[in-house]
Amino acid sequence: MKRKQMKIDPKEFALAAVSGAQFEGLDDVQVTKKSLQKYLSTYLLLEDFNDLEAKHFKLFNQDDRKLLAKALQNIMMR
Repeated sequence: MKRKQMKIDPKEFALAAVSGAQFEGLDDVQVTKKSLQKYLSTYLLLEDFNDLEAKHFKLFNQDDRKLLAKALQNIMMR
């Protein structure tokens, strides 16, 4: 089965992440800061994912799934 290259729109995904977030017990300034932090971290994570996916798509095979999973895990640790 041929695998399709995955690309996630970082802007749409980050907006969805922020709109689904609930920041309780914080004032407006704190909520704004937390929302911006969540948006930017999500956006940058998705950009890293899309870059990694694009670079490895042509060479990707069954054995490379573990390598991709490990790379994504490293991105999540940042």
